[in-house]
Amino acid sequence: MLEIRNGRMEDCWLPSGRGSMTEDSVKLSNLNLKITEGERWAFKELCVRHRLSQVDGFRLAARLLEDHLEKKTKSSEGA
Repeated sequence: MLEIRNGRMEDCWLPSGRGSMTEDSVKLSNLNLKITEGERWAFKELCVRHRLSQVDGFRLAARLLEDHLEKKTKSSEGA
């Protein structure tokens, strides 16, 4: 598989097809979600307004959800 890196096309797969030639690379995957058209556009607009890619917005949302759930778990354990 060819990929553009630093403005150059590079072969990023090992001959065996088992992964990338760079050690720090991460395998990317798609995520399909069923949301309303309004939710979709609201998320896109929110990301644009804050100059975030949708991927970065999703990652931030996932991290915030994880933090929220950890705090909720800790507070219920302490109660």
